[in-house]
Amino acid sequence: MNYHTSYAFAASPDVVLSVMNDLDLLAGWLAEDLPLTRASDGTLTARFPTDGGDNVWRYRVELGRNPLELSWTPVPEPQGCPGRAVIRALPVGGSVIDVRLGIPVALRTQIADIDRIASHVLRRIDAEAERRQVNGTDSPGCGAVLSNPPTVASRGGNVST
Repeated sequence: MNYHTSYAFAASPDVVLSVMNDLDLLAGWLAEDLPLTRASDGTLTARFPTDGGDNVWRYRVELGRNPLELSWTPVPEPQGCPGRAVIRALPVGGSVIDVRLGIPVALRTQIADIDRIASHVLRRIDAEAERRQVNGTDSPGCGAVLSNPPTVASRGGNVST
């Protein structure tokens, strides 16, 4: 099952990416719904609560084909939700992110939760990116910066099988 969503930002792609690079900021926003921690080997651990207990997944996050593309792969495969996020500039200014997730069949009943969490994160990224752009800073605040940032995303996403 696949999930896709897009979200438009008033901020430039570089500013949006700088927010996505701030692990402490993202982890704070996700603390209740999808706790994230970074392991010493560079992987991220995500806990996704389900009716049968928590799913705990580790991800390797890497830059994609261009500097504004991120991909994440479960370690070991095939657990978790592999995905990719691509940020691109809009001709009228600002940027848009396209996010694609591979959703395991076991989580298809959790799509509403995935969409809710992703929408929450995208709105928070939008607000922080706008704040940074207005202040003329595109560097992270006090959070730890990831060399290979994580991302989770959605806003009115589409699901396909």
